[in-house]
Amino acid sequence: VFLNVPMYASDQYVTKLAQTLRYGSDGVNPYTAPTANPVYPPIRTDVPVYIEWSNEVWNYAYASTQWNFNDAAAELAAGNPWRLSPAGGGAVNWTTPHNRIMEKIIRISLIFRSVVGDSAMMAQYRPVYALQGGYGSFQTNPVDVWTPGYAALTYANTVWGPGSPYATLGPAGAVINPRQPPAYYLWGISPANYAGRPGSSAASVDAWYVSLAAELATTDSMMKFWNAASSSTLSEWM
Repeated sequence: VFLNVPMYASDQYVTKLAQTLRYGSDGVNPYTAPTANPVYPPIRTDVPVYIEWSNEVWNYAYASTQWNFNDAAAELAAGNPWRLSPAGGGAVNWTTPHNRIMEKIIRISLIFRSVVGDSAMMAQYRPVYALQGGYGSFQTNPVDVWTPGYAALTYANTVWGPGSPYATLGPAGAVINPRQPPAYYLWGISPANYAGRPGSSAASVDAWYVSLAAELATTDSMMKFWNAASSSTLSEWM
């Protein structure tokens, strides 16, 4: 299952979403503990649940990307409570909205962990940081406009990581900072590369899918999830 948490979902919404998946629902509200004979049972424990904040918030073809940019600028103007500009600068730049995407999925991850428990996180519930996978997104030049992945992971490591100087984050210090490496918050990276078989001579739809699966199996790793626990590409951050 791949879930896209709505862009302006409240913490309460995310909590209830996690409770519904973990414990099921009576059709109106989620249960908050294991319940005998639930009206709607929880998701099976063998089903992985991938979680993304909103959808392609890096993609300026969507209005939500501009909304995120505007919201990041507003948060900086309000005192930078989530340290979107870790150096403390008050001006929004190209890194700030990407940092905000990371901040959002980290906060969603923490809420899910509080509901489903440590053992289920990453094993079943898998928050992912999603972005455009091409154009050098993970190059290590921190001033390149096409390095959003590098910028966001730097933010996660600097602001939310073990060496963070911030014990709490958010307005009035609303969130206790666990000060953990990125792998604590993220199962992996979900890059939005695209695959297709234009001009394919496949004899049927089923044959087309078989040929597509073969292409994905042999193409560059950017086409797949980068798993935080196993990828050498991201080992510097994990």
